[in-house]
Amino acid sequence: MQAHLDKRSTYRLFFGDFGKFTDAVTILLKLQHPEHHTYWRDEMAEPTAKWFIDRLNKKVFGRAYLGSHQRLPVVISYERGGLANRPHFHLVTSHPRHLAKHKFHQMIKDVHERMDWSFGTIDIRDYKSTPFLRYMCKGDFEKIILSACSRG
Repeated sequence: MQAHLDKRSTYRLFFGDFGKFTDAVTILLKLQHPEHHTYWRDEMAEPTAKWFIDRLNKKVFGRAYLGSHQRLPVVISYERGGLANRPHFHLVTSHPRHLAKHKFHQMIKDVHERMDWSFGTIDIRDYKSTPFLRYMCKGDFEKIILSACSRG
């Protein structure tokens, strides 16, 4: 028996319960809050990601989410990177069956517009394959700050 799992099996085990992802989203974050003159700190990533997903679930499922019956399958990673060392989230999710894809994408954009820390536009693309999950993790599951399976 193999003493450790290879990376492909590890990713499959970790993400296997989430079902099939349909959308990959990138959200850039501000370095400084415009009203409170507070600088972004890495420890703000998890509460900000939770705020975003909470508002999106409320918008998509309404009372079914509030009663803890339904929520989106979501995996979010956080990192600082790029030319300006800008903080950002990578997110994968599945659009719910009761919504058209374009309507779900508009809901994501609506919640993004209400985020205090969002910077610029949001990038929403079709989720193509598992390598994007490896890219999100950068070989390290510690990059994953939030993961939730759907209920109901």
